[in-house]
Amino acid sequence: RQAYYAKWEALLRMEWECEEAATNQRLLEWPVEKLEKEGLCLAGLSARRRKGRFYSQQILRLSLRRSGLKHSFQPGDEVLLSRGCPLQGGAASLKGEVLELHVGHIDVALSAAAASPPDGVERETWRLDRVANRTAFDRTVAGLRSWAGDRFRGSEGLRSLLIVELPRRAAARAAAGGTGAGRDDRPARVVWGRELDPQGVPQAASSSSAAAAVAAPALAATTLGQPRVAGCNPAAAAPAPAVEPSAL
Repeated sequence: RQAYYAKWEALLRMEWECEEAATNQRLLEWPVEKLEKEGLCLAGLSARRRKGRFYSQQILRLSLRRSGLKHSFQPGDEVLLSRGCPLQGGAASLKGEVLELHVGHIDVALSAAAASPPDGVERETWRLDRVANRTAFDRTVAGLRSWAGDRFRGSEGLRSLLIVELPRRAAARAAAGGTGAGRDDRPARVVWGRELDPQGVPQAASSSSAAAAVAAPALAATTLGQPRVAGCNPAAAAPAPAVEPSAL
């Protein structure tokens, strides 16, 4: 599992670093007019402190030059608030997260690591830029760590299949020159909670799971009371034949 975690964590980190590099290059090279046209930047904003906090984070309310100004900001986006280019020296920038969107203003919760807004923030003109989302990367890595860690509380069979068994079978196929190593190298299949053996025959199940296997097709065949058959008009679909428990 450690090898699995190390492999995917490295790939996620590469993706994050590429996204961050692309964002920084865009901020340095694109004129602000192009950034605004693409909806990635809002300039000429006025700011004021909003009452209350988002957990322990201070909130700034940024007023747009005019209502209905088009942009691509969404709640949860990571942003940089600055009085010039946020990546150039001498232009102090504040990191934050979009909290709420309104017709004429945007509320931004400043990062806990960000400096407090400077005195006289209401007298300044501000620029807001969308940047690479570090929070999404951190949460994805945390989920991966939980999935591959010792405290995982989900299906051990599913985890073993994805982390160990499928890579082993792929390696076996590659070693065989891609011709396949017979029927046993196929991924395990599960139908209505029952795993099929390499020949496609359902494995033995308890009486309760057998009853569930009989009931499940009937439940899955209807949606809001309408029969559902793949590739067919629901109104013209023929009734499904009865399934005997012994046939499962």
